[in-house]
Amino acid sequence: MNNALIVQEPVNLDLLKRNVKSYYRPIVNRLVKFLKLKKMMLTPESVKAYLKNLGNCSASTYNLHLAAIKDRVRAVSKHETNITKLYHRDRELKEIKNRKIKNKAVDLDKILSPGQVKILVAGASPRIACILKILWFSALRISELINIQLVNMKPEGQYYNIRIKGKGGIEDIIKIPRSLIMEAKKIFKGKVYLLEENGKTLDRNSLTNSIKYFSLKVLGKHCTAHTLRHSRATQMYESTKDIIKVSRYLRHSSIEITARLYIHDKGITWKELQELSHRQAQTGLQLVKSTEARSAPEGGSPPTGTQASTV
Repeated sequence: MNNALIVQEPVNLDLLKRNVKSYYRPIVNRLVKFLKLKKMMLTPESVKAYLKNLGNCSASTYNLHLAAIKDRVRAVSKHETNITKLYHRDRELKEIKNRKIKNKAVDLDKILSPGQVKILVAGASPRIACILKILWFSALRISELINIQLVNMKPEGQYYNIRIKGKGGIEDIIKIPRSLIMEAKKIFKGKVYLLEENGKTLDRNSLTNSIKYFSLKVLGKHCTAHTLRHSRATQMYESTKDIIKVSRYLRHSSIEITARLYIHDKGITWKELQELSHRQAQTGLQLVKSTEARSAPEGGSPPTGTQASTV
């Protein structure tokens, strides 16, 4: 790779933030901050340095950051009239490769059925049962759940629209039934966070251990918050057969991740995955960072009260 600048020196780095897609914005802001701090231009070497600075991140996170960089460079390149520069710039971008994603399908033996979730909720303490119901309905990651702040919650009809911060610091808005939120408020009495204990947000490890304890006691198997997420996603896919809808609900960075995790068909090919990605892009779901609140797809309600049988 030569040392030709991807973005020429006269270009202000802040131009990279102009008209950026919402799901790339946090990444672009981080990139510009990094380059300014290091006093670097946007070159192949600085891109590599930025990606290295991400540390031991997952392949999907790495690829998302790289996709954001390539998108911004190409956006700036639209104003370039020098064909030679365009040629070198495009070649430089192609030489920076994505990491290979090695997702394996979720083990169905570790998935909880809706009936098992109902039994687990019934056998857990009121505090843990409340958390389990929210996790089942929302498919949130545990870190996303415990960091929900009251200031980011707005009631609308029978739901609360809740702003969360997911992987990579990317924000999204989800819907959770008002009944579940009111139950959580009554139990945890949070002042800043939805779920609090002694004035602080719940400890992740302590919560994980509590879920494991009750799942072992009630079901005879260890389960975590992510078990609920996988179980909910599996149930969604089995009931809808719409992997794009499931991917959007889980807020995955790529439809390919969702497909490899939840389509338990060994015959699925790379070409078919690419076609799924194309469908995702065509329906406006690329990178699954919707600015509109997500509601539950077909597949049932959370196990609350008299509706428990619809899990």
